[in-house]
Amino acid sequence: MRRSIAASLFLFATVAAQADSVTTESLLKEMVRLDRWSRLADPPYQMVIRTWGNDAGKSSAGKVGRPALPAIQQKGRTEYVLFDEAGPGTLARLLLPRVPTGVLRVYLDDLSKPTLEGTLDDLAAGGVAPFGPAFILNLDEQVDVEFPIPFALQGRVTLEVDDPAQTDEWVYQVSSRLYDSTTPVETFTPANFERIKPTLTRVENVLLGREPQEPTGAWDLRFPISLSASHPSAEIQLPKGTGGMIGELHLKVSASDPARLRESILAISFDGRTTVRVPVVEFFATMAGGGSYRSLASEVTADGEYIIRCPMPFVERAEIALEGPGSSQPVTLKDAPREKKGPLRRLLKPRESKRPIPSIEPLVGAPPDVSVEGYALVGPYNWDARSVYFHACWQQETSGGKEKNLGLQQRLSGRGTYVGSSLCVSSPTSATWGTAREEIVVDSQEPSSLPGAELADFFGVKDQPTERLLHGLRGLTRIDGPGFFGHSSFVRWRTLDAVPFSNSLRFDWLTQSVAPGVCLGTVHYWYEDAWSAAPQSRLQQVDVALPTLPPRDIPKIDGAVEGESLAVIRALGNKPTLENRIHEEHAGPWSQDADLVWHGIAPGNELVLAFDAPRAGKYRVMAYFSKGVDYGIHRVAVNDQSAGDPIDFFHIEPLRMPPYDLGEFELRPTGNRLQVRVVSTSKSASPKSCTFGLDALTLTPVGAGPNGPLSAAPPAVP
Repeated sequence: MRRSIAASLFLFATVAAQADSVTTESLLKEMVRLDRWSRLADPPYQMVIRTWGNDAGKSSAGKVGRPALPAIQQKGRTEYVLFDEAGPGTLARLLLPRVPTGVLRVYLDDLSKPTLEGTLDDLAAGGVAPFGPAFILNLDEQVDVEFPIPFALQGRVTLEVDDPAQTDEWVYQVSSRLYDSTTPVETFTPANFERIKPTLTRVENVLLGREPQEPTGAWDLRFPISLSASHPSAEIQLPKGTGGMIGELHLKVSASDPARLRESILAISFDGRTTVRVPVVEFFATMAGGGSYRSLASEVTADGEYIIRCPMPFVERAEIALEGPGSSQPVTLKDAPREKKGPLRRLLKPRESKRPIPSIEPLVGAPPDVSVEGYALVGPYNWDARSVYFHACWQQETSGGKEKNLGLQQRLSGRGTYVGSSLCVSSPTSATWGTAREEIVVDSQEPSSLPGAELADFFGVKDQPTERLLHGLRGLTRIDGPGFFGHSSFVRWRTLDAVPFSNSLRFDWLTQSVAPGVCLGTVHYWYEDAWSAAPQSRLQQVDVALPTLPPRDIPKIDGAVEGESLAVIRALGNKPTLENRIHEEHAGPWSQDADLVWHGIAPGNELVLAFDAPRAGKYRVMAYFSKGVDYGIHRVAVNDQSAGDPIDFFHIEPLRMPPYDLGEFELRPTGNRLQVRVVSTSKSASPKSCTFGLDALTLTPVGAGPNGPLSAAPPAVP
């Protein structure tokens, strides 16, 4: 019997809501207030992750950090425990296995009665308040929920299934914050949904891109940025004693060649310390030529503007520069303030100001044909003992085709917060190039204190991704295809699950079965205090070289008249559009990676397309139609002559049909008509639509050969 999510009838919050308490509402606001990154967490917390599956918890040293999956007996049923920790804390992310009959239960404080209870089917359908579409992703084998669920005394997550053997195939992660025992926390309860509904709606709209983010300050200062080989840097300087913060950075790049752009490095310094050195496009969590996308902290607009919203505080000045790889000619700039006149000396405690603030090392000459134009939005910022600088670094390595951990390891020493990563993949194969998962070690804890899962789970995408960004905090920013061929890029920003560290953090990409020639590049984003972080080292040519990929053979039917190229004479009901099929090569392939698709139509609607013939005469007309789950039944004619009985184009998955013989027709050099009339929806169609798709037509002359009349065989399909 299916169960729906049901809230507890009684409130089990053991800590009354206070002005400074951790509450569901305060955490929701934190999901979209990125300015919180600019200071160490308050209240402080430790990030913990409980993981199962995909060798999760196994560190690079081979240690295993997960126990056997425990189970409890509760009212005559067996529940498998995914998470069980004493509070105060907050559940931040639930990555759950897609078990259709599984029943999820979340116990908060009172372990005898669940606060949330229901089937994973209902949860995945998005019909469970407050888990709307902004907080849920449906992946191939997981349901990904990112929503704050605070608890004061105890948090427990369990899953009940019909068949215990299913647990052997589970992959899950539960991420949680654990606070100091004195931290006041108001336990999550559905009874408060009505009170927090305005905040909930606002956060959901921001994550979905329907509303702008809340301003993080009075952004009344707009500093222009113009960078080139002759003018490589722009300085943002405020009056002495006036702290500032870059809230948004907007840039446009003149060049379009991906290789030249990869050699154009964005270097950013704050108060004399270089904390960012990343290829200019990759800094925005994508790759050159990837097109537009939007996430909470980064964006590429349709007109080619690159935007990043990571807050970047500074005491007196910031410098944004464009440089090339380290082998180029250095460009001499004036030295930054040294220890005796460093701006931080006036703000930090004496014991914290013993180390010198290094000067900015000389820039390296930028490519002469690349320039950057844009602006920075700057607002006021009150620097205090919890303030931290923004950092970003770039690393790249090409695989030799052996199973190994690529050298993409970032080590941080000091205190700060890790807030995000992007991964750029250049692959010469459409097949899965390998597997990767993250390993995060916080404060030198071994084995991995934050055990990882597969790359797809980390970024919240499907195993064979075909779509762009799926969520405001994680997903795809580029995918070429088919499959993983070409360039693809992923991003994940961490708000609820940002990772604080007190003295060190190590991030590793663990890879297996990497195909030869696959190039992986990564950007990590974090915040760190003024004294512990070393300035970013200069990037060399080998660090930024864009790999050369083999050309892809685009499928093409010999002599085809492409459906997407046909002129529309008449379209009653809706106008057909081109549909890109590159990511569905396995179901076709479609000629030229595309077809013509007629959506949003009803019985009686008619589509008339014009096509030409090489010359007047009699031809056998073959059609390459598309099928799909929402496709209908249609009658086809050529020049008012019927091509046979109506055709049912339903198929459970997208499919390019084998060549379909429409018959022999007298054709003119120009002005021939392919006529399609909608008969009905298919009985099996879901949803009940009548979609129609055409990949191509082929025209074969019908003539008299030495052995009498013949019809040429249809051309081979790649």
